[in-house]
Amino acid sequence: MPLEGHSVPNFKSSHANIPMLIKPNGRYYGVGFEETKQIASPPLQLSTPPSSGAWTPSDDHSLLAARAQGMNWAPVQQMYFPARTPNTCRKRHERLMYRRSIDDWDGLKLESLAKNYMGMRCEIWSTLAAQCGEKWSVVEQKVVFYSVVILGIIFAKHLAT
Repeated sequence: MPLEGHSVPNFKSSHANIPMLIKPNGRYYGVGFEETKQIASPPLQLSTPPSSGAWTPSDDHSLLAARAQGMNWAPVQQMYFPARTPNTCRKRHERLMYRRSIDDWDGLKLESLAKNYMGMRCEIWSTLAAQCGEKWSVVEQKVVFYSVVILGIIFAKHLAT
């Protein structure tokens, strides 16, 4: 069965040189002529799922809400994202949760980080300092200082563009 908008090569037209086309209503049309024959046309079925495109904020909200209700990946995919795979839904959820964990640093979490860092900084920097032949506090100072300088340069370049 020819697809919509494609030529019908074996159709016997009274005008042999005029291509015949199938239109959305399932009828044959000759280019520049009236309707010539009505046919029954089955719905077009694609062998591959349609492109699902980029995730929208609405998609993200639906995905997070479905998982918060305890839904597994296959039902989430079937109910909300039929053009995607369950694995695609799972990967998107993982990325969202990772971003959330980066962005969810409140004052208490930052304070805990600072206290733990101050309690471990000698341990953290000592191995690197020993390899450089420097005191751990000097290595810490240089790394932190130059990290800020490098980030400042990157930020300045970003502002300039």
